[in-house]
Amino acid sequence: MDTDEFDDEYNIESLFSDMPEVNRLGFYTDSSLNLWPEYPRVTAKLQELADAGEGFTDDEGYVWLITAYSIDDDHRRVAWVEWRDRDRGRIVNDNYYLKARDESGALFLWEIETYNPYFGCSVRFLNWIDDAVVLIYEDKHDTFVAVMRKDQDVQRVEITDDWAVQGDVLTYGTASPDEIRRLRLPSLEEVE
Repeated sequence: MDTDEFDDEYNIESLFSDMPEVNRLGFYTDSSLNLWPEYPRVTAKLQELADAGEGFTDDEGYVWLITAYSIDDDHRRVAWVEWRDRDRGRIVNDNYYLKARDESGALFLWEIETYNPYFGCSVRFLNWIDDAVVLIYEDKHDTFVAVMRKDQDVQRVEITDDWAVQGDVLTYGTASPDEIRRLRLPSLEEVE
């Protein structure tokens, strides 16, 4: 057997030909299966899906939608948030996922913790800082900053809805009217 025939027969596209392209690229799935797609294909599909504003219905009847994304062309990495929804009469299933592909192409994801995903998850900030994806989001009652890195647990801190990011510092107010807190991003360490 010619090695070119072998490569054609056992490439990722052939092995996973029954899987929709969006899933092979890491979109609209809760799996972290890594198929290492090329950066240009990922960014093109991410922009296409986000700009379409339409949901994708999977085989189980879930409707998926990209609600926010960030592309870091300088480092060839991306991050995005997906919403998954399925209405089954009296029961509604909602989930939000933070996903990213780093410069190596590795896919990693985190199911966003919310008070109740049915009430939503509004992305207020999504960006790469150093080697981490920083997400600031609001759910029904609260605002959080979450930091996701490959092969590490996600760090999450509750903040107030009065916040600002300048460079790598997150500043936010507290319940006390004159108190302001500052956190270094992405470490979430207090800045004096």
